[in-house]
Amino acid sequence: MLNFLSCRENGTLDPLALVRAEATRRTFSLELSKEQDVKRIHASGVNSLDLDPVEGRYLISGGADGVIAIYDTHNLSGTPSNTSEAVCTVGRSHRHVHKYSVETVRWYPHDTGLFTSSSMDKTLKVWDTNVLLPAEVFQFEGTVYSHAMSPVAKKHCLIAVATMTSIVTLCDLKSGSSTHILKGHRAAVKCARWSPRNPYLLATGSQDNKVLLWDVRSAKSSLMSLDQHNGELATSTAAVNTAHNGHVNGLCFTPEGLHLLSFGTDNRLRLWDTATGRNTLTTVPSRCSTCSVGPVYTGWWDTTTMCNVVSSTLTLRSCTVEGVTVISWCGYLIWAGGRIMKSPKNRKQSLARGAKLPRHIKTHGVVMRTEGASIVHCGGWQDPGTAQK
Repeated sequence: MLNFLSCRENGTLDPLALVRAEATRRTFSLELSKEQDVKRIHASGVNSLDLDPVEGRYLISGGADGVIAIYDTHNLSGTPSNTSEAVCTVGRSHRHVHKYSVETVRWYPHDTGLFTSSSMDKTLKVWDTNVLLPAEVFQFEGTVYSHAMSPVAKKHCLIAVATMTSIVTLCDLKSGSSTHILKGHRAAVKCARWSPRNPYLLATGSQDNKVLLWDVRSAKSSLMSLDQHNGELATSTAAVNTAHNGHVNGLCFTPEGLHLLSFGTDNRLRLWDTATGRNTLTTVPSRCSTCSVGPVYTGWWDTTTMCNVVSSTLTLRSCTVEGVTVISWCGYLIWAGGRIMKSPKNRKQSLARGAKLPRHIKTHGVVMRTEGASIVHCGGWQDPGTAQK
């Protein structure tokens, strides 16, 4: 630590090197908290989490029971031991509750007074947090798998919606219209993510095994289709110009927006250069369970708080990384840099780093750590084995 500080003062070290080194050190000290927990609200699996980007305080969750809950994660009890309470819920008795499973919940990037939710009931709802009522409801022809809002947009308020159809719909919060559509995929669109660098750059992943990058200002087709072979001859015609050899279930931009991480049912994690669209062929752990055929449940991480999503139990848990709050659903483990960092306390077992894992564990999500220094994969692995490209 002192060496890092000295080198930074002398100008011989990248200012972010200290941040990355400290974040890595804290990551490897991750363990389940014995003092902080989160009150159980959902009656079935929890599908999505989002921590508000304004204060880093309020956590919103959406479950398979259609219920939405908002928790205050700050410890105001004055004692180390604390259970985060739900400050409000959209329960089954609520007039505007989703009829079926809530697939995605997202805070408005600039204000906690608004959040959005999408569901298997084919709707996207825009909620007024203060009165807990929907200000707008968008109806779609197919199941809504995912939606996303740009964290850096200043000139538009578009929500990208991925549905069971092959079309990506852009909903405008300013006008209330949803007439702008993006055509390019040939199967259901599973996920959509906006770039944290370019407010008009959108990435989408589909069951057609493709990842497409879009400039939403353009009336033309997608900017590019990411090719896992980088233009080289593929082993089969079906694999030409595809990002994965299976459905694309998860996407995540690195914080600086220069790279995109994709996850598919071919059990591969791939890192892409967003400027060129090339596969960087970065080696990451990839032999994960084939149980992850449905949409990947993703986590969320910033410089102070990480939220991990798994649905193996119905209980929310909190963890701390030397003072850094971590909130998760009793996940089986967390993997980063090729090492196991947390094993489930509820299973009363401890897995040493590098140990082989049970083959029945499911895979649930992908998280990118702040500054993009390393990849954190949340979920189960059949066999760590040898990492493949």
